[in-house]
Amino acid sequence: MDKIRNFSFLFLFIVSSILVSIGLIFISINLISQNPNAIKSQLIASFIGIAGLLFIATKFDYKILQKEIVLKIIYGLAIFLLILVFPFGVEVNGAKSWIRLGGFSFQPAEVAKFLLIIFVAAYLSKYEHELKDIKKLIKFAILIFFPTILIFFEKDLGLVMLFLATVAIMLFVSKVPKRYLIITTFFIFFIFILGILIAPYRLKRLEAIVDPFKYAHSYGYQVIQALIAIARGGFKGVGIGNGIMKNYYLPEPFNDFIYASMSEELGFIYMVFISTLFFSLLVVSFRLLETCEDKFARYLIIGISVSIVLQAFIHIAVNLSLLPTTGITLPFISKGGTSLIVMLFSIGLLMNIAKNSPLRLFVKIKV
Repeated sequence: MDKIRNFSFLFLFIVSSILVSIGLIFISINLISQNPNAIKSQLIASFIGIAGLLFIATKFDYKILQKEIVLKIIYGLAIFLLILVFPFGVEVNGAKSWIRLGGFSFQPAEVAKFLLIIFVAAYLSKYEHELKDIKKLIKFAILIFFPTILIFFEKDLGLVMLFLATVAIMLFVSKVPKRYLIITTFFIFFIFILGILIAPYRLKRLEAIVDPFKYAHSYGYQVIQALIAIARGGFKGVGIGNGIMKNYYLPEPFNDFIYASMSEELGFIYMVFISTLFFSLLVVSFRLLETCEDKFARYLIIGISVSIVLQAFIHIAVNLSLLPTTGITLPFISKGGTSLIVMLFSIGLLMNIAKNSPLRLFVKIKV
């Protein structure tokens, strides 16, 4: 049992460190002469993230987060951050989801998503049996709907879908009656359709998946350039720093389309390795889950690991033209300090669970 816990603790740290290192090396080599400030910002974010990870993993106790007063603070802070964007936010790539402070900027919705996953995990661990009552379920739905609609009006539909999908999976493994999951699915579908109706260009992005060359100079441009970059890379890549797509053709080569940009330079084999790291992170997290007696710990593991890995595979799917462009970045690797810090803090919380969560009874007996 201790072997599983110790392995999970060490593995989560190693995998996240490898992914962060890959992103830092790739971004640094390609931007050293073009944008050294971006490298500096990413290095600072990495340092803050790793320091926070180590503190949370070793000096913190995740069980504090399920206290009533702490939960109210977590939920209130998430709502506050999301509301703060409307008067003070700046629009980037069509989404008003950033706040600039001096020379730095951060994305409140990324922090809010992390806080809300903690909130949902604690709520389900305490009240999952009560959610069989439709009135209690409606109360929970309102608590989820409010931040969701705030993110929605920030025009970040990709993050909305990611958050709702994570919550839906957490509900699926809970004791909430499955008939209510059908309602949840319809709600997610409704939000998606509403997002398209409010911004018709999203429908064009959907059409561009089927035939990107029909929109080669508009909605399909990013997808086509991403596919060309991946094709140019082949199995071994053209060499790190030697790609041309990032310089002239591929938009957001270090953010939304970093997977395609890296594919050109590092090749198919290396990108399979990165994809495998994300998948292994999910597998090890769920192996850790099997050892946990505490419901809160189990829901935290599901929410955090699913959110990270789902985001990674949405990013990859967009780059492969399997999903429409969403603005979803690649966890740990894409340029962006807020996301990197939040991801590392999340891993720190998983490591803390491996260190402090009570063992499941049947595991103790078996051992």
